[in-house]
Amino acid sequence: MLSDDWRASHLVRQNEGVAEADRRHVEERDMARAQRDAAVARILQLQDQVEQFQRSHADAMAETSRVQVAEREAATARIRELERDVERLERSHADAMAKLSRTATARIRRLVARLKGFIAEPPAQDGNIVRK
Repeated sequence: MLSDDWRASHLVRQNEGVAEADRRHVEERDMARAQRDAAVARILQLQDQVEQFQRSHADAMAETSRVQVAEREAATARIRELERDVERLERSHADAMAKLSRTATARIRRLVARLKGFIAEPPAQDGNIVRK
């Protein structure tokens, strides 16, 4: 039979083995928890970055929209200004053409009247036109 010392020694070794296994199990569990906690922390960090990017993107899109609206309004105002300038120039041109037409018509009438005066008077014998 086995001696009591051996049994006691064997039980101590068994208990030490169980304790070592328990210790390793606790270490592995703690390491797994630490890795899980690190992964969760990284996930939260990445989620924060995504949310920050989304906010930044939304802000940039809103600013782009504001700039586009401002540019469109400025372009529309410039187009209206140019349209008014064209209308003013067209009126000015039409007025100038009407004045030129009146001036030309008056000059033509004067020339026709002079020509009628020359036709009404026969030329002198020497071929020169006699003016009154």
